[in-house]
Amino acid sequence: MAQSCMDNETRREVSQWLLKGQRDLDVADLLSKSKPPYLDVAAYHCQQAAEKALKGYLTAQDINFPKSHDLVFLLGLAMETEARFRQWQQLAETLTPYATMFRYPGPIGEPPREEITGIIIQVESFVQFVRELLINT
Repeated sequence: MAQSCMDNETRREVSQWLLKGQRDLDVADLLSKSKPPYLDVAAYHCQQAAEKALKGYLTAQDINFPKSHDLVFLLGLAMETEARFRQWQQLAETLTPYATMFRYPGPIGEPPREEITGIIIQVESFVQFVRELLINT
């Protein structure tokens, strides 16, 4: 993270968003590989990892955001200061429903393992993208 752009309190808050998001991503990976795998819960944690990375970026940019799990909306806020977020639009559209889709009983079963494996890789790339932006701003 750029040292000159943020005060210490903001820097700590951004670090906490990124730490919590990384933990979600780590848990998603563990759950997807456990025996048996918990792919529905892994999907939720993938969404949470991306959401927290986005909220860390928005916090660093001093962009206010409402309490929301809508990654498309949050990505739109981020695009106001960084157009390269547009490349993540499809991922945001895929992940947004994961905030609630698998959390409660219903007709939707677990997502396929291949889907979650691919999503984890994409979210890892997204989180790295956000970290690099924060280092270079």
